[in-house]
Amino acid sequence: DGRADEERPVGEAGHGVAQQIRAPMKQHAPLVRLLAALVVFSLVYLALFTNAKMESTAMEPAIAAGDYLLVCRASYGVRLPLAGEVARTGRPAREDIVLIEKGRHDAEKIVAVLRIVGLPGEVVSITDKRVSIDGQLLEEGYATFSDDRVYPEALSARDNMAALVVPEDAFFVMADRRDTATDSRFFGTVSRNEIVGRALLVYW
Repeated sequence: DGRADEERPVGEAGHGVAQQIRAPMKQHAPLVRLLAALVVFSLVYLALFTNAKMESTAMEPAIAAGDYLLVCRASYGVRLPLAGEVARTGRPAREDIVLIEKGRHDAEKIVAVLRIVGLPGEVVSITDKRVSIDGQLLEEGYATFSDDRVYPEALSARDNMAALVVPEDAFFVMADRRDTATDSRFFGTVSRNEIVGRALLVYW
């Protein structure tokens, strides 16, 4: 018997070892494919979407403080690390609710969820809390006010603001709760690159 083992062709032994290796691999193949699919899905999700928590009451009643939002990064363009925006997929529109990072490379950047009010090239002004675009009063059913006082522009831009031309590729954003929030009235317009994405829905 020992002689028979010694005389067994080397090829047969190699084939047996290969089968022993392949068998476990075949058993785990579905799991490997599932893990690979999850990795690809996660990368695509992170490239297209992000989550944001509403930290203030600035957008009430549309969005309450503590709400979690799903934000689409690709609503207006596709950005790649280091390369920046490589393609434009849409144009920010009036009344879009967006997540912004103003001064995203600064130590004291502003992160906020606000509504687009003024578009590139438009003239925005505010008179006694009412917003005008190119001299025409803007109908804003979403805007709410909690303070009957009206401040002159010399004191604050909250209720009165001189005409401002929105620069090219920039946007004038405002909170829905006008009397208690900080927005473009105070920190100026936001560039397209400072818009992270459009808020799609509240999921929690």
